[in-house]
Formats: sequence, structure tokens, C-alpha cells
Amino acid sequence: MLKKMLAAVMASLLLLVSVNCFAASNGAMELKIGKTDDPSGAYRSDGVLYLAVEPVCRAMGYTVSNTGSNKDIVLTNGSDTIRLDPANNRIEQNGHLRNVAGLTEENTSGGGCLRLSDRLYLRADLFSGLLGFQAQADRDGKAVTIRQIIQNILTIKTQRRDISESLLTARIQYPVLSGPWNSNALETINTVFEKAAETALSQGRQNAAELQENAAIRRAAGAESGSFLPCETNFDYEITYSQNGMLSVILPNYQDAGGTHGTMIQTAYTFDLKTGKQIALSDLMKPGSEYQKYFDAQIRSQIDARVKSGALYEMPDRPFQTIGNKPDFYLSADGIVFFFQEYEHFPYAAGLQKFPVSYRSISEKLNPPFRFLFEQKNRIG
Repeated sequence: MLKKMLAAVMASLLLLVSVNCFAASNGAMELKIGKTDDPSGAYRSDGVLYLAVEPVCRAMGYTVSNTGSNKDIVLTNGSDTIRLDPANNRIEQNGHLRNVAGLTEENTSGGGCLRLSDRLYLRADLFSGLLGFQAQADRDGKAVTIRQIIQNILTIKTQRRDISESLLTARIQYPVLSGPWNSNALETINTVFEKAAETALSQGRQNAAELQENAAIRRAAGAESGSFLPCETNFDYEITYSQNGMLSVILPNYQDAGGTHGTMIQTAYTFDLKTGKQIALSDLMKPGSEYQKYFDAQIRSQIDARVKSGALYEMPDRPFQTIGNKPDFYLSADGIVFFFQEYEHFPYAAGLQKFPVSYRSISEKLNPPFRFLFEQKNRIG
């Protein structure tokens, strides 16, 4: 249950990285990286964009090994090592282990990998998130341009604990930051991550204690306690934006207390690396710009479109009306992404719905100090 839940969550997160595509037919597309053109470096299959591994990695300074069928794929650039394990739908990057739905190599669309004429391709949204680039398809659907994103100079190490107790299995992963920034600011940010991880683990242990207590009560009453699965906790992180001295991070907290299904609570933070201050939506937006009304309308439109297509059901007793003064959001390479918790407006089966709004569409509403979000001057290529 946990693996399936994490895979679905990570898939939805990866879909929000910087890949811009326009509708086009299936088939090979030209790949443009700087002054280099590859006639078949990109491929679209049933609306899913794939990029050839070797030319993209060369351009980004990575070496590629083990690209044979049914083998791990290893990407290396200095100390950055990324291991893709298609057989287990898993990615490990510098000690950070993630489950990713659809990584298994397939000959049809939907998988994370695609092999055509002995050439290996990776799904563009997944690929760009790992290596830090922007993939922009032209409106004719004939070519894809790769532009490298200049990231913050920041070392991110994963603090990881795998725990197996009598009624609890847990995996706790959170980032620890270091680099040429104000040390007090980084310490403040690291403390936020550490405390959130500790809270998640404490919650898992409390769930396990309650499960054990309930079983004891049933036994004392002469009832069969029955068989049950241990509680599960998985606390993870995803860096969604690390540019221009700002850092945006998602912290998914999955808890399974032994019931019908687990629950996912997601928290997002956006920090100023220079000060350690958490950045609110009101900091990003220009006062008097009526940005809240604009976001409300954009999200309402996206919800209506998903409901109309049959992709989403909105609970009639909890309809979306407004983001309010303190909405859940994070930054991506291309826009602000709003999200809602399970059951907030949609049923459990809908998962955590996400609603991106591009920087381009709010360029006139951004506070002047944050205009760089729209200008995107930190692109190469």
C-alpha cells in the first residue's frame, strides 16, 4: 500500500517540473541543445514527451553507464550520482531514495523509459527534474529546445533513517543544507526540516501505540484481536525550486495507522536562503493587485475543466471557493503551484490535486523584488 501511494505521489510531483509542451502528433522530434541539433533526440508517444538520454546528459556534463535493457541507468557528474532502477520503479540520487510510478522500461507510452532502435529515452518531466533543465516544445510540435537552469550553489544531503519496530515500519528522509549562504539562515531552515521529520516519526509511533492498545482491549474483552498490518510512516522531501537565492520544498508525510488506507499530508515551504525567512504568497505579490481573486478564478477554471472531462469529482458539500489568506503553495520553474489536502475539496481517490499558475500570467502582479520569477534570466541555451 505504501509503495503504491508513494509512487502515485511522486509521479504527480514530477509532472510539475519544467516541461512545456504543445499538442502534437506522435513520432520523432528534433532536439536542440545549444548549437547542437539531433534529428531524433526527442519523441512523443500518446502525449508523453521523451528525450534521448545520451545527448542530453552530454550537454549537461553527465556520463551515462548501463543503458542496456533491464539494467540500472547510472548518471554521473562529479559528486552527483543518479541511479535509476527501472525494475523496481525507484530512483536514488546521492542517497535520497524515491519511488516513481511508471519508471519501468516499456515499448509504449506511460513508462519512465522508452527504447527505440536501441536508443534509450527518458520521460522529459522526470529527466528535467533530475538534471535541472527546461524542455520547451515549439508550437508546431516538431522540435524541443533544452535550456539549462542555473541553480543555487547549495549542497543538499539527505538525512535518512529506516526504522523497523514491532508495529511500525518507517522511512524518514529530509534535506540538510550547506553552502556559501548565511550559516544562521541555513541552520534555521534545517531546523524546520528536522522538526517536521521528528513530528512525522512521533505520529507514526503514536499510531503504533494506539494499534497495540486497541488489540489489548479486544483481547481483554475476550474478542479476537485479529491479524493486522504494522503501521507505516514515510516522510520525504522534494525540491521544486532552487534558484535566485530562493528554495521551495515539499514535505509529504504519509501515515498508515492500520486502517483501510493511509493518509497523506503535504506541507510546503519557500525560503529566502539569505535570511532563512519563510516567504508567504503575500510577499511575492504586489499589494493592491487583487491577486487572490485572480488565483481563485484560475483554480476554479482548472477544477471545472477537470470535472467536465471526468478526471475529477468535487465534493458538493466542500466546493472550492477561495485560496484564502494562507494557501498551500510552492514554486516550480514555471509558476506558482497551489494544492489542497485530501478531502479538502475532493475525495480520497483524487489524491493531492495541484493547480499551477504560470509566472507569465501574473507578471504584472508580482512584487518588483520577485520579478525575476517571470524574467527567467538564469537560463542557458
